[in-house]
Amino acid sequence: MKKSFFRMSFINNSGKTNLTLILLLVALFMGLSSSVLADTMVYNSFGPGDAYRSDGDGIGTGQVIAVNFTGTGLFLTEVDLAFYSSQGTPSIIVKLLGDNGGFPDSFTVLEQWTVSGIPTYPTSQIFNLTSITNVPLTSGVTYWLGAFPGAPDTSVGWNLNSQSFVGEAYSFNVGVDWGYSWSYNPVFRIMGTTTVSAVEPATILLLGLGLMGLAGARRKMRE
Repeated sequence: MKKSFFRMSFINNSGKTNLTLILLLVALFMGLSSSVLADTMVYNSFGPGDAYRSDGDGIGTGQVIAVNFTGTGLFLTEVDLAFYSSQGTPSIIVKLLGDNGGFPDSFTVLEQWTVSGIPTYPTSQIFNLTSITNVPLTSGVTYWLGAFPGAPDTSVGWNLNSQSFVGEAYSFNVGVDWGYSWSYNPVFRIMGTTTVSAVEPATILLLGLGLMGLAGARRKMRE
């Protein structure tokens, strides 16, 4: 009788544990899905169907583009860019920088990504960089999206806008100053969401409840 009792108890508790795990996964999926579905286009210089020019401008010691956003309550979710490598280490460091009197503020790095495995010219690739910190984007404030060599021998090009649009850009001059360039417009897209601040606490709460339930189920299994 004791063996049967303990066997039945283990089965019941295992069932509760599995149910708790299922509920936890569902809660996480719902929370993450809500954030993804809420993405909106903040800035886009890609052409129709994500088209862009196969050529580009060499990044050299660094390249940054000024960006302004409209709307309120936006949080960064993703940055998309297209690169190709011509020689050297095929990696680039992408940074979202703050503004300092109309110039990029290299000391205010709002978010940073390392892009590696960049294909060799004439092949290029769109890289989708997901935000980890969900930086808040303030309407009317200037931000700077920059690409910097990942190594001293890196030679990477930033693909251009497919519509041949000529826009204002800044190029980094040997780490000393910033100079104007009007000859090209690197292609990129920035995605934002208005729900990160609302979704994340709810997701964390559901995660906490799920873990509490899981801990309770395991405690009963030991009794």
